[in-house]
Amino acid sequence: MDFVRKTVGDVLDEVALKFSEKEALVDLSQKKRFSYKDFLATVNQTAKGFLKLGLKQGDHLALWSPNRWEWIITQFALAKIGVVLVSIDINCKIDQLEYFLRQSDSKSLVMAEGMKGAEYMDMIRQLCPEVKEAIPAS
Repeated sequence: MDFVRKTVGDVLDEVALKFSEKEALVDLSQKKRFSYKDFLATVNQTAKGFLKLGLKQGDHLALWSPNRWEWIITQFALAKIGVVLVSIDINCKIDQLEYFLRQSDSKSLVMAEGMKGAEYMDMIRQLCPEVKEAIPAS
Protein backbone atom coordinates (compact mmCIF):
# COMPACT_ATOMS: atom_id res chain seq x y z
CA MET A 1 0.00 0.00 0.00
CA ASP A 2 1.40 3.38 -1.02
CA PHE A 3 0.72 6.41 1.12
CA VAL A 4 0.27 9.85 -0.33
CA ARG A 5 2.35 12.35 1.56
CA LYS A 6 0.48 15.61 1.25
CA THR A 7 -0.53 18.16 3.81
CA VAL A 8 -3.89 19.90 3.93
CA GLY A 9 -2.05 22.97 2.66
CA ASP A 10 -0.67 21.02 -0.30
CA VAL A 11 -4.13 19.80 -1.24
CA LEU A 12 -5.58 23.31 -0.93
CA ASP A 13 -2.85 24.70 -3.19
CA GLU A 14 -3.56 22.02 -5.82
CA VAL A 15 -7.34 22.44 -5.72
CA ALA A 16 -7.09 26.24 -5.80
CA LEU A 17 -4.85 26.07 -8.86
CA LYS A 18 -7.18 23.65 -10.64
CA PHE A 19 -10.47 25.35 -9.74
CA SER A 20 -9.38 28.95 -9.11
CA GLU A 21 -12.63 30.61 -10.17
CA LYS A 22 -15.02 28.05 -8.62
CA GLU A 23 -16.64 28.77 -5.26
CA ALA A 24 -14.68 27.40 -2.33
CA LEU A 25 -16.54 28.88 0.63
CA VAL A 26 -19.97 30.44 1.07
CA ASP A 27 -21.20 31.98 4.33
CA LEU A 28 -24.86 32.77 3.70
CA SER A 29 -25.45 34.44 7.07
CA GLN A 30 -22.71 37.00 6.39
CA LYS A 31 -23.25 37.12 2.63
CA LYS A 32 -19.60 36.25 2.02
CA ARG A 33 -18.33 34.17 -0.90
CA PHE A 34 -14.79 33.09 -1.81
CA SER A 35 -13.52 31.63 -5.04
CA TYR A 36 -10.69 29.13 -4.54
CA LYS A 37 -8.25 31.81 -5.70
CA ASP A 38 -9.53 34.32 -3.12
CA PHE A 39 -9.85 31.66 -0.43
CA LEU A 40 -6.22 30.57 -0.91
CA ALA A 41 -4.99 34.19 -0.90
CA THR A 42 -6.87 34.91 2.34
CA VAL A 43 -5.63 31.68 3.95
CA ASN A 44 -2.03 32.48 2.97
CA GLN A 45 -2.29 36.07 4.23
CA THR A 46 -3.74 34.84 7.53
CA ALA A 47 -1.01 32.21 7.86
CA LYS A 48 1.64 34.89 7.36
CA GLY A 49 -0.03 36.96 10.06
CA PHE A 50 0.13 34.06 12.51
CA LEU A 51 3.81 33.55 11.68
CA LYS A 52 4.44 37.26 12.25
CA LEU A 53 2.83 36.89 15.69
CA GLY A 54 5.49 34.29 16.47
CA LEU A 55 3.48 31.10 16.10
CA LYS A 56 5.42 28.17 14.75
CA GLN A 57 4.92 24.54 13.80
CA GLY A 58 3.69 22.49 16.75
CA ASP A 59 2.31 25.46 18.71
CA HIS A 60 -1.34 25.42 19.80
CA LEU A 61 -3.86 28.16 19.09
CA ALA A 62 -7.28 28.24 20.76
CA LEU A 63 -10.21 29.30 18.58
CA TRP A 64 -13.36 30.47 20.33
CA SER A 65 -15.96 31.36 17.76
CA PRO A 66 -19.23 30.21 16.30
CA ASN A 67 -19.22 28.64 12.87
CA ARG A 68 -18.45 31.40 10.37
CA TRP A 69 -16.15 32.00 7.42
CA GLU A 70 -13.32 33.35 9.59
CA TRP A 71 -13.25 30.04 11.48
CA ILE A 72 -12.62 28.12 8.25
CA ILE A 73 -9.92 30.57 7.12
CA THR A 74 -8.20 30.24 10.50
CA GLN A 75 -8.40 26.45 10.38
CA PHE A 76 -6.73 26.25 6.96
CA ALA A 77 -4.14 28.95 7.79
CA LEU A 78 -3.07 27.04 10.90
CA ALA A 79 -2.90 23.78 8.95
CA LYS A 80 -0.62 25.41 6.37
CA ILE A 81 1.92 26.44 9.02
CA GLY A 82 1.59 23.34 11.21
CA VAL A 83 -0.06 25.00 14.19
CA VAL A 84 -2.53 22.87 16.15
CA LEU A 85 -6.09 24.21 16.24
CA VAL A 86 -7.77 23.86 19.62
CA SER A 87 -11.50 24.56 19.34
CA ILE A 88 -13.30 25.99 22.38
CA ASP A 89 -16.99 25.30 22.95
CA ILE A 90 -18.90 28.50 22.18
CA ASN A 91 -21.25 27.84 25.10
CA CYS A 92 -18.60 27.26 27.76
CA LYS A 93 -18.80 29.02 31.12
CA ILE A 94 -15.93 30.99 32.62
CA ASP A 95 -14.65 28.13 34.81
CA GLN A 96 -14.66 25.79 31.80
CA LEU A 97 -12.88 28.42 29.70
CA GLU A 98 -10.18 28.90 32.33
CA TYR A 99 -9.62 25.15 32.63
CA PHE A 100 -9.54 24.69 28.88
CA LEU A 101 -7.09 27.53 28.24
CA ARG A 102 -4.76 26.29 30.99
CA GLN A 103 -4.84 22.67 29.77
CA SER A 104 -4.65 23.29 26.02
CA ASP A 105 -1.08 24.67 25.93
CA SER A 106 -2.38 27.38 23.60
CA LYS A 107 0.04 30.21 22.90
CA SER A 108 -2.67 32.42 21.35
CA LEU A 109 -6.41 32.86 21.34
CA VAL A 110 -8.54 33.90 18.38
CA MET A 111 -12.10 34.73 19.34
CA ALA A 112 -15.32 36.25 18.16
CA GLU A 113 -16.87 39.17 20.02
CA GLY A 114 -19.43 36.91 21.63
CA MET A 115 -22.96 35.66 21.28
CA LYS A 116 -26.24 36.50 22.95
CA GLY A 117 -25.90 35.72 26.64
CA ALA A 118 -22.16 35.08 26.46
CA GLU A 119 -19.94 38.13 26.05
CA TYR A 120 -16.54 36.63 25.37
CA MET A 121 -14.48 39.77 26.11
CA ASP A 122 -16.08 40.12 29.54
CA MET A 123 -15.04 36.56 30.35
CA ILE A 124 -11.49 37.16 29.13
CA ARG A 125 -11.25 40.37 31.20
CA GLN A 126 -12.31 38.42 34.28
CA LEU A 127 -9.68 35.73 33.65
CA CYS A 128 -6.93 38.15 32.55
CA PRO A 129 -7.52 41.59 34.12
CA GLU A 130 -4.25 42.82 32.60
CA VAL A 131 -5.97 42.80 29.18
CA LYS A 132 -7.61 46.12 30.14
CA GLU A 133 -4.20 47.86 30.08
CA ALA A 134 -2.92 46.09 26.96
CA ILE A 135 -1.79 48.29 24.09
CA PRO A 136 -2.92 47.09 20.67
CA ALA A 137 -0.13 46.20 18.26
CA SER A 138 0.26 48.35 15.20
